[in-house]
Amino acid sequence: MKNVGLLIAFAGGAVAGAVIGLMLAPDKGENTRNKVYEFAHDTGHQAKMKLKDFLESHGIKLECCQLDNLVDELIEKDTPSQK
Repeated sequence: MKNVGLLIAFAGGAVAGAVIGLMLAPDKGENTRNKVYEFAHDTGHQAKMKLKDFLESHGIKLECCQLDNLVDELIEKDTPSQK
């Protein structure tokens, strides 16, 4: 499990570095925001497809809406509550 945490930390650092690099790039704000949105959307889609592949390799098949609900639940459980 430590390796998974390390991998997640590395991926998070890479994403943060990419976002900071885009923010500091000499480009119009609208273009930068579009790039960040597209990057986040593509990365989220890739992560969702990897989760789907992982589940299917373990004999669990989910439809698209079920996968979306599972991802939402995982994010909700991982996000600290704002109390």
